[in-house]
Amino acid sequence: MNLFLEQSYRPKTHIHYFSATGNSRLAAQVVGDGLKLAGCDVLLQDIRKFDLKTAAKCLSEADFLGFVFPIYAFRAAIPMETHIRSLPRASVRKPVFMVATFAGYLDRAFMRLRDFLLEKNYVPVLTTSMICQDAWTVVRIENFIYDNGWPKKEQLLALREFAKIEIPKAWRENRENPKDVVGWVPFNPLSMVAALFPTALHKGVQFPIMVKKALCVRCGICVRQCPVNRLRLDPFPKAKGDCVGCYGCINSCPHDAINTWFTNGRLRYRGPVAKLEDLKDPEDPVDAGDLENPANTRL
Repeated sequence: MNLFLEQSYRPKTHIHYFSATGNSRLAAQVVGDGLKLAGCDVLLQDIRKFDLKTAAKCLSEADFLGFVFPIYAFRAAIPMETHIRSLPRASVRKPVFMVATFAGYLDRAFMRLRDFLLEKNYVPVLTTSMICQDAWTVVRIENFIYDNGWPKKEQLLALREFAKIEIPKAWRENRENPKDVVGWVPFNPLSMVAALFPTALHKGVQFPIMVKKALCVRCGICVRQCPVNRLRLDPFPKAKGDCVGCYGCINSCPHDAINTWFTNGRLRYRGPVAKLEDLKDPEDPVDAGDLENPANTRL
């Protein structure tokens, strides 16, 4: 059933995502799943492998754009902000939607990205979010953090239904004259810290990493996990350059060999338990691989 239009036209939707823990990638897959069920052609693009040289042509081919990203310290992950600001300006106002994954506060993340999008002639016509387990290692204190298992299957089903029903509706209502839906949001007291110290929180909250050489087996998982290629083996993991505060290197180390000043003894987050495969209907199976563009996807 095509929920986008009464005729047989299948709108092309490109979903740009950034994910360090796997939660935002999972959210992007689930949204893509819902859109496919609604009769849409879907392409998922990992922004870490997005080719800006062909961006203009790629974006012009899309009828609808989506951006899926995690919240780090009360704002969208720096790589997603940078990605949006680097996109070429659209020749006409184009509708987009945003999906955030978070554990604490969304705060003004949508507002900030909205400003960047409007500068490029992209208009946010729909926003939603998915609550996840807190992956910020610095707050994962034993007997303090509650491992609730989010996102659970029920959350993924709700997100897929939202994508199947609400995103087509938003596209139908906004494809000719898109209307910005992101309203003003007041600061919460905690986010004032992020406003006063944005560089410290988003580009170096981990400071130099510390490696326990007795535990490190030099497997390179942390190097591959870093979304900004900050780490290298020499011969043990070493960091150079800006950190985006995803804690991916710390959480992904199977031997807990990596720490910072604030994470020693903290619990590690190993990624979402729920998978897209959990949503498969035997009568209508959806292969996540069908959604992906191998040239733009990093597993």
